[in-house]
Amino acid sequence: MKATTTSDAGAGTHERILVEASWLIAKRGYTATTTRQIADRVGIQQPSLFYHFASKAEIVAELLAWDLGQILPVAEALAKDRKTDAPTRLFRYLTFDVDHLMTAPYNLGGVFNDDVMSDPAFATWADQRVKLHSCVERMIRDGVKSGAFVPVTPHLIAEVIAGVLVGVLTFHSGGRRVESGLTSEIVALLLRGLMVDPQALVAIQAAEGAGPA
Repeated sequence: MKATTTSDAGAGTHERILVEASWLIAKRGYTATTTRQIADRVGIQQPSLFYHFASKAEIVAELLAWDLGQILPVAEALAKDRKTDAPTRLFRYLTFDVDHLMTAPYNLGGVFNDDVMSDPAFATWADQRVKLHSCVERMIRDGVKSGAFVPVTPHLIAEVIAGVLVGVLTFHSGGRRVESGLTSEIVALLLRGLMVDPQALVAIQAAEGAGPA
């Protein structure tokens, strides 16, 4: 068995701070949560918390980086992909994002609330969130133009999708138990309503190695 080193212990504390902070912020809100409460929840002294994070804002910034830092590059690449049809691109994005949120070790239910997104300290991440929504909107617009999607207002549907994803992170992120097949159900629900030929979704699922929902 590998002996636990000081660096291993430090890494473990760093991760526990992120996990416990995410749960406290989801429950109490960003503004009402204090670094002392986070330290108490982790079981460390407040100065020990500051060894890992200079402030509460720095903790939240790392949570946002964990999420948007992984999701946005995927969405941007798919939005720019001119070789793949729009329904397949949107399918890939939704599958990646829903899986990402459902397997998140952190409860992300509190980091996208107004008290975080409207705080100037997180302006960079708020901008990245806008870029993410723009990427989704672009894929929807491409689908409408190609005739694969029914005539819809892309911005409105992108907001609907964002709302569903907020529901996913609110109820499923943070290491909570997730029912098998739930990702496929959510993705199918969103895409089926957009497609001119809903049966075409079956072909996309087969091509992407995903079972029908």
